[in-house]
Amino acid sequence: MPAPRPNRLPARRLLLALAPACLLAAGPAAGIDINWDGNTNDPSAPFGDNLHWSDPGNWDLDAVPNGAIFDVFIGQNPGFPTGVSVEHDRASTSISSLLLGDGSTLRLEPGTNLQVTDTATINGFIDGQGGNLTATTNTGTTTTLGNRARFVATAGSVIQLDATSYSSVGLNDSFTLMSADGAGSLLDLSSMSSIDTGFNGLGGTKTHTIQAINDGAIDLSSVTQINGPTDIERLDIHANSGGTIDLSGLQAVTATGDGHVRFIVDGTSSVTLPSLQTVSYANFFVTSGGTLSDAGSGAWSYSSVGLNNSFTLMSADGAGSLLDLSSMSSIDTGFNGLGGTKTHTIQAINGGAIDLSSVSQINGPTDIERLDIHANSGGTIDLSSLHTVAGSSSAAIRMQVDGGSTLRLGRVYNSQRVDITSGAGGDLIDIKNEARLRTGTTLVVADDAAVEVGGRFSHRHTNEASVNLGQPGNTTDAGDNPRGATVVFDGSGGEQLVEVGGLDFSTLTDLLNNGNFGFGQMVVGTPGQATEVVLLDIADNGNRAGGFEALYLYGNSNGDGLVINNGSTLVLNDLNVYTNIGGTLTSVIGLFGPGQTTIPFDNGFIELRREPTTAGDVNVDGVIDTKDIDLTYEATAGNSPHQRFNLNGDGSTDMADLDELVQVILATSYGDLDLDGDVDDADFGLAFAGFSGPGILGGGYGSGDIDFDGDTDDADYGLAFAAFTGPGAPANVPEPASLALLGLLAVSLSHRGGPLLGRQRR
Repeated sequence: MPAPRPNRLPARRLLLALAPACLLAAGPAAGIDINWDGNTNDPSAPFGDNLHWSDPGNWDLDAVPNGAIFDVFIGQNPGFPTGVSVEHDRASTSISSLLLGDGSTLRLEPGTNLQVTDTATINGFIDGQGGNLTATTNTGTTTTLGNRARFVATAGSVIQLDATSYSSVGLNDSFTLMSADGAGSLLDLSSMSSIDTGFNGLGGTKTHTIQAINDGAIDLSSVTQINGPTDIERLDIHANSGGTIDLSGLQAVTATGDGHVRFIVDGTSSVTLPSLQTVSYANFFVTSGGTLSDAGSGAWSYSSVGLNNSFTLMSADGAGSLLDLSSMSSIDTGFNGLGGTKTHTIQAINGGAIDLSSVSQINGPTDIERLDIHANSGGTIDLSSLHTVAGSSSAAIRMQVDGGSTLRLGRVYNSQRVDITSGAGGDLIDIKNEARLRTGTTLVVADDAAVEVGGRFSHRHTNEASVNLGQPGNTTDAGDNPRGATVVFDGSGGEQLVEVGGLDFSTLTDLLNNGNFGFGQMVVGTPGQATEVVLLDIADNGNRAGGFEALYLYGNSNGDGLVINNGSTLVLNDLNVYTNIGGTLTSVIGLFGPGQTTIPFDNGFIELRREPTTAGDVNVDGVIDTKDIDLTYEATAGNSPHQRFNLNGDGSTDMADLDELVQVILATSYGDLDLDGDVDDADFGLAFAGFSGPGILGGGYGSGDIDFDGDTDDADYGLAFAAFTGPGAPANVPEPASLALLGLLAVSLSHRGGPLLGRQRR
């Protein structure tokens, strides 16, 4: 039997029954508590149906609450039922306050309106099935949400609440927290500033979901902070099939453990995050033509350091799918999987695109972990500003291009192990600036794929498998054709230096079985852009055999080994180049006649040699500057046989030649970064702007790398401090061999982890 009805005040019940109009006219002076009690066996009162708001028998005062005097309690007060379901079925109801208890449901029936004018406390489930609920600051309402509250708006339902924060910490299982489903359905929580979903499912992966689907809308425009779950739980923020979620104020995302927040956009939906600043413990997924964009954000940073397991961090899957995070400035994936090899993945697949065009630095994983950056099946990943990749030498960053996909990079010049591979013809690896491959970086490109380079191309490898861009055909096997990548030098008209690293076998291709650091095809310039490619042998790639190394161009399905476009020039610098011409490997130097120094070739020219007219202009660009200092240092490290680097005339290329360039030809000192003859605040300013930190490769000598170890850090500031003269007062500084001793000053003269800008000798 139903439990007995609690004792109530008969006079109060009688007053409500006989004169409700008088009470409503009394205004808010006397609030009346009215509790849901549902069905009852009290013979003195009508039976309620335990469901509908409009049935007076469901209320402890046997009256339907409607008016500013009513404070409505559903499933909350002691002595009354809990965990109840109530259907609001009145066309229009206005009450002073609403308290919905934990585990209880208030369903808004189609065409109904419920307005709360004072306070709303929601601990249960608001289920909008076409009806509306308004409890906003526009009506003077204050709303409090419990940590088990949930909201659904469907069939055109509009739910407007003015709560300032939300927490789902009390929901320790998988739940849909907020949902707007269907055209016209709106969940307006635009006053809310924070969301905390830091729950722990206590076993297995549980998910909390915020979703807008089928043209529904959720307004979270004032939310600045999202705190995700703990342990291995998830918060999914999902827009699908035209649904929209307004997170225009979101600045920070975080979580703990392996808990994480997933932003998912599908179909025709679009989500914009224009205020991001710092994001960690978050993943971004775009599929089926959706768009997720950070358009309008200032520079912001992303970290997956806390995700100590294998995760897909970012994904764009499907034609038209765009993950536009073009305001992101840095990515830190320095996680440690704490056992076994774990992988973090960034992928664009099946025609999807990821725009990371402002990312300048990636910090890779630690220990034996991996970061995979993968474009596959027509996918595109744009990292066209990337210039620094740093981290543990034991971990790996793998950049993979397959199935006719595109990877755009800024500057490949790194301190961490990076493997760049292409798996299919039609792939494109577009390096906007220079590709200076240190020994930790490999570049292996499939036959008939393309590599485009906008600046210098060089490497220090001695293992041909590490830089594999071409393979010779075997002349004893008619079916074994030459093959390899097409390497396009498409610079902006300036000089592009290219390292020559192959063993000179003349045209005996049968002896070549390892690629020999050659190309399938070299293209100099494009139909719309002329350039100059200058060949040099700076690094010893293990193939000098007492002389210079050589370049082999084997040809591929795109044609002969050498193509020159639009009046561009290839400068040999007397280095042997062998190119496939009409199926025959031919010496390019052999194309020159007696006395010829320049010959036409294809749609451009080949120049036999280009020597500096001024000693010290080692890159022959007409100016002696910090680029020449950097290049001379590299030549000394590689003992280059080019005589242009033998600046002191002793027949060898060593550090004495670098001293000759800096101290004699330029008549200055190490530490003079602007080459104006002194070491002063202007030089400190250049070093400050170029500061990279230990082990993170910087911009060279002109950016403060005074000790030539590849970075600009406190050791360089120590050297600059020791060399400081002040404006217009040149001084001598010890030679590079002694620079390491001065570097000890950095420990006492600098702040650890930060530059010394402005410190001077007095």
